Amino acid sequence: PVTAQNIIEQRPYSSVEELLNKKILKTNVYETNKDKLSIY
Repeated sequence: PVTAQNIIEQRPYSSVEELLNKKILKTNVYETNKDKLSIY
């Protein structure tokens, strides 16, 4: 729930990599899920 709230609060994003660059997702979480993530 905290990660989801951080993602919402930090919007908008221009790329999925911003979730990692802004330290919203940890590297291991990002690497595991990057193929499932998308930005609209």
